[in-house]
Amino acid sequence: MISNKIITNHGGSIHIDSKEGEVTTFQAILPGGNPSGI
Repeated sequence: MISNKIITNHGGSIHIDSKEGEVTTFQAILPGGNPSGI
């Protein structure tokens, strides 16, 4: 999955919770950045 590769390359993680007939939840966690490094 492309989104997983991008997120993990930036030190984050992605979680997907899905149950048939119910809502699917996507959670992407990225570490805080250093604005002075931009």
